[in-house]
Amino acid sequence: MVNNIEERRAYIKSLLDSGTEIEVRGIARMFNSSFPAVMNDISILINGSPLYKKKPTTAQNTRARRLGIPGMLTDDDWNSALETHNNVCAICGATENLTLDHIKPVSKQGTNTGDNIQPLCKSCNSRKKDKW
Repeated sequence: MVNNIEERRAYIKSLLDSGTEIEVRGIARMFNSSFPAVMNDISILINGSPLYKKKPTTAQNTRARRLGIPGMLTDDDWNSALETHNNVCAICGATENLTLDHIKPVSKQGTNTGDNIQPLCKSCNSRKKDKW
């Protein structure tokens, strides 16, 4: 069995290029991968983007719930924050690798609501940590 993503994608690409029918479960077993991982590879190779994309609000809601922090973020809250900041990092203006950031961190009792979030690039979010 092979665990290499690049090899799995190369194999799937060869099947797509040759027009061979793709048996997702068989490929998953062959490469010791999950069904969604193989489906993502197929989607990336065909459409250039993943089929399954983790929503930034999901992890934040789980974390806030575990900490007992009030509020529940929705995808609309995140999209509104992006729109408010013109799809750029609120600190440096970068447009790539935007992450959801709580202005007042939930670790410091900030709420998990739309008025307490902003988009930050990974670099600025890492630098900010739990400050402000």
